Order: sequence, then C-alpha cells, then structure tokens
Amino acid sequence: MREFPHHPCVTDGTEASVVAAVDLDLVYDSGGGPRVDPHPFPHFIWDAVYRPEVAQSILSWLQAFPGWEGREQPHWKASAFALKPTDVPTSLQPVFSATSLRFLRTRMEEAYSRPFDNAIKVEAYRHGRGDQTTIHTDYEPGKTVFTHRLITYFADPSDEVGGGDLRLFEEGSSGPVEARRYAATHNLASSLEFGPSSFHQVAAVTRGLRYSLVWSFTANAPA
Repeated sequence: MREFPHHPCVTDGTEASVVAAVDLDLVYDSGGGPRVDPHPFPHFIWDAVYRPEVAQSILSWLQAFPGWEGREQPHWKASAFALKPTDVPTSLQPVFSATSLRFLRTRMEEAYSRPFDNAIKVEAYRHGRGDQTTIHTDYEPGKTVFTHRLITYFADPSDEVGGGDLRLFEEGSSGPVEARRYAATHNLASSLEFGPSSFHQVAAVTRGLRYSLVWSFTANAPA
C-alpha cells in the first residue's frame, strides 16, 4: 500500500496503490449518497456505508488490534491510534486503497458541493464506558488544517453499546442548545463541516465499546 506517503496517518487518493483494481461494489453498500442537512450547521448522516461483511471485518480488526493507546485531552477522552499501512490486514486493504479513498472524497465533494484536497488523515478511536467529548468546535481560525470530517462507526450488536450519541448544538440565549442527536450505530457514518458555530459532542458511553474510523478532509478554496 502507498496510501500514506506523507505521514503515518495521512492518506493521498492520488497515489498509485499496490492493491489490485478494487471493485467498489464489493466494499461499499449500494445505497444512495448522503445529503447535507444545513441545520444547525452543515452535516450529514450516511446509513449503511459498507457492505455488511466488510463492516464486520473492520469491526473484528479493530476489536483485535493490540496498539490502542488511552488518550485524554481537555475536551475528549478515548483510546486511539494513528493508522499506518502496516496496521491494515491484507483482507482490508481494498477499504484503504486509492480507489476507495477517491470514492470517499467524491462522496464528500458531492454532498458539500465543493472540491476537496487529495490528502486525507485517518485515525481510529475506541470509546468505552465513561469516554466522551465535551461540547466543542474543531474550528480554530488560522490553525485549522482540516475543514470537514467523516466518522464511520462500528459496534457489535451483541455488546449492547449504550450512549455515545453524536449531539449537534445551536447557539441559545443562555448557551448551546441541542438541535440534532444521532445514535452512532454500526456501519453508519456522520460528517461535520468545521466552522465557528459547529459545536458538537460525543455523549458518554455508558456500556460496551464503540469503534470508529475518523477521516479528516480539507476543502479547497473556491476558485
């Protein structure tokens, strides 16, 4: 694989892949693409991202991965690792192939109606009991490298994961007010556009383990 040419956790969909030509129909579900909801800020929910057997394989890999590291920052707590090519088993290389990366980037471009840079940062997260984020926005003027994020969720139904909902907020007279709430169910994805008012939160997980792959994108400046 050569999907990580610049940094261990950055992919580039323009790079040639050593993976044979990927049939996207064998990786992704055949459903339609997501549509952006502009309220309270641009975002979307994408149901059934991968074919069921692919989503299950990704979950099994994440469950068995030995390199999870506990991390705690001012506004979030979880286990995580930055994805490297050597972390990906051969059976899942098509998911991270140049063809698949271009497909994800195209879906983002179609949803948000703007072009995106080729570089895509990929990280994996595991949220267990008590892990969460506080209400925050990832937008930092002059510092923000990425402008949009896509999060694909994975969880074992038998694990009966509780909590971990994605909450989106709008500004109220006395502070942030919840405007949208989405359950982070298995094989679902959410996407957010970063902005000064893109306040969101991952609610605390109350039971079980919830896994996710987080894909960070940068929208190109309008021509």
